[in-house]
Amino acid sequence: MISELFKVLGDLNRLRILRVVMEKEVCVCELEDILSLSQTNTSRHLAKLKSHNIVSTTKKAQWVYYKLNNDFIIENKDLVNHIVRITSEDEVFKADIENYKKYLKTNCEDKSCCGGKK
Repeated sequence: MISELFKVLGDLNRLRILRVVMEKEVCVCELEDILSLSQTNTSRHLAKLKSHNIVSTTKKAQWVYYKLNNDFIIENKDLVNHIVRITSEDEVFKADIENYKKYLKTNCEDKSCCGGKK
């Protein structure tokens, strides 16, 4: 139902999470660092996004990675493009993407982002 979709997308932190997972498949600990959110808060928002099939998951060892659901992209191509366009002009999301790029440079060169933290 469209009203449920917009209710889910109507939360700033969920949109921030969504914008990062549009860039790259990420785990909770990466999102915590990039967005400065708590693990509990991040997990709760990801569960909501997943329950509405906006994100999907892949399990790698003990970590769960989240990415934008391909079916969601196909069914909502214009909405996804609009979110990218609008968020690219907003200071909060610009800062998040900058944090994401810095995080990649400093933590992900060896592709063991979570492995080194736990």
